[in-house]
Amino acid sequence: MVGALVGLMVIAAALSALAKRFKIPFTVALVVAGALLAALADRIGFLPPIGTLEVTPEAVFFVFLPTLIFQSAFHLDARALRENLAATGRGHGCKLRRPDR
Repeated sequence: MVGALVGLMVIAAALSALAKRFKIPFTVALVVAGALLAALADRIGFLPPIGTLEVTPEAVFFVFLPTLIFQSAFHLDARALRENLAATGRGHGCKLRRPDR
């Protein structure tokens, strides 16, 4: 089990470097790699112990999701947000109007 966790940490470190090199968000790289690892878990030697773990919805919502949101907010480009804020606000205004108006 410890070997599997160390292996996943090594994969995460490699993904960090690859995400910076290809200029994609680290969280996106983690999701893609997680999906690939889940699909290939039976074929990769160090992953079978991880397959027995169960992740509850509460763990996803209270541990993993806030961590990903914080990481994304921390690396947010404030200038791009300011430039797109007006368009985003107009989009929400259209969605909030009543259909009869």
